[in-house]
Amino acid sequence: MTQEEYNLEQFGQAALEIRSGCITAMNGAARRQLPHLTVGAPAPAGLTRSLELGSEAGSFAQGEESYLFTRIASPGREVVLFHPARDCGVTGPQLDGFSRQMRDKMGGLLQQLELFSAQEDEPAGSDPRLARFSQSFHQMLRLIHNLEFLNVPLEQAEAQFRPVTMDLAGLCAQTARQAAPLLRKAGVELTCSGRCAGLLIPGDPELLQRMLLDLISNAAKSAKTVCLDLRPWEDRAVLTVSDSGGEASGLAALLRRQEEGIPAPQDGAGMGLDVVRRIVHLHRGALLAQENDRGGLVFTVALPAGPLPGQLPLESPRMETGGGLSPFLVGLSDLLPAELFQPDAD
Repeated sequence: MTQEEYNLEQFGQAALEIRSGCITAMNGAARRQLPHLTVGAPAPAGLTRSLELGSEAGSFAQGEESYLFTRIASPGREVVLFHPARDCGVTGPQLDGFSRQMRDKMGGLLQQLELFSAQEDEPAGSDPRLARFSQSFHQMLRLIHNLEFLNVPLEQAEAQFRPVTMDLAGLCAQTARQAAPLLRKAGVELTCSGRCAGLLIPGDPELLQRMLLDLISNAAKSAKTVCLDLRPWEDRAVLTVSDSGGEASGLAALLRRQEEGIPAPQDGAGMGLDVVRRIVHLHRGALLAQENDRGGLVFTVALPAGPLPGQLPLESPRMETGGGLSPFLVGLSDLLPAELFQPDAD
């Protein structure tokens, strides 16, 4: 393996290195996605044209398949990260994983209902079974939200995407302030650092908060310390979510086997990272995943920075899909102890 190929293997998705219109290196994920391409061959014509026009993100076709790409420019070469652009964002294995998870959660709800109905005279405000019932409901809602989000064709999602000028630094700080006390109950310490008091970007606050919670949740599943960091870099806002790693960390292996089949039961439905990828794509950003020297995983998201040009766009009203539940309890429901989901006595 050459040094260039080794470097490409560090990315969490298929990657090509292109020089003068020809492929000079590709990682294993790229070889699986595009088995007919080889090192030394010309890059796909549609991709080459997009790169010549200076596109930082877009799509290209190879054979009968279409792919979405993100470009990382460096002197004398181009590194391109890509993945299939499916009409439906949910794969067959993910649907199978979703169905299994839904059956499991619904069975848990039914069991708790049967136990509760057997002893109706207990006070509702302190019943741990109700807390577990409520937690299962939050977990089910998260699964449904992920399926609905990925099931929208990408072209339709892009047409509906309406970013506003927002402060990403403020969103990160607010998210950390609200998530840290909850995660502490689960034995996880969340820290937030950065080199900027404010950082304007064109973005969707609701989607970006969802992205943050998904990244934090993934990191916290395998570590007791999660670090959230934000800093400006040239014309980008660079957000990093990292975990402390350790013997329990299996996220790097999960990334490598994500396309190999139905997720294992402990891995959930396998949709969380695809939700993150789609949110990053809608914001015309780049997502990198790298294993650190402690066995943990570092996610880096680079988003275009700066206010939106011209007049402020109108923000269209959205349908409420959360049922009035806390997005933090929903987004972190797989991690938190059941006691945090205890319904109010009244």
